[in-house]
Amino acid sequence: DVKDITNFADRAIKLVAEYSYFTDSSSQVTVLKSLFEASADVTKPTVASTVPASGATGVEGAAGTPKRPVVSITFSEKMDSSSLSTTNIIIFKDGDTVATPVITGSPVISADGKTVSFTPTSDLLAGTLYNVIVKKEVRDVAGNTMVTDHTFSFRTKV
Repeated sequence: DVKDITNFADRAIKLVAEYSYFTDSSSQVTVLKSLFEASADVTKPTVASTVPASGATGVEGAAGTPKRPVVSITFSEKMDSSSLSTTNIIIFKDGDTVATPVITGSPVISADGKTVSFTPTSDLLAGTLYNVIVKKEVRDVAGNTMVTDHTFSFRTKV
């Protein structure tokens, strides 16, 4: 009885039973069975860090695009990239509503799957407070969502 074991990412796997195998004089395998058990990942992801840091001031982008700072969010574990979109991560100017996000487009996911970065598609206003909401609907690779929304703010360079 073979079970699908392709979705064991980030789960603890332990050997719970093992049977030896042996062959008879005709070299036929008589018994070979190992039983593994995977413990379910039930750990909820959290936001481990952000760039810019919450409350940062004087934020600007790289040379050549100083009014388009990259916003990066690092999570506590590998995330489901399909949940890391501008639907679940919203960046907007203070005083505006979440219905008017500033950053649109495709996120860039790090190789380890823990960090997502967004670059504004247009210049941010100088000396302006921007709010970021990471909605609790973002998921890790096991399908766990965050407990609550995570919010932070930063102010662009004057």
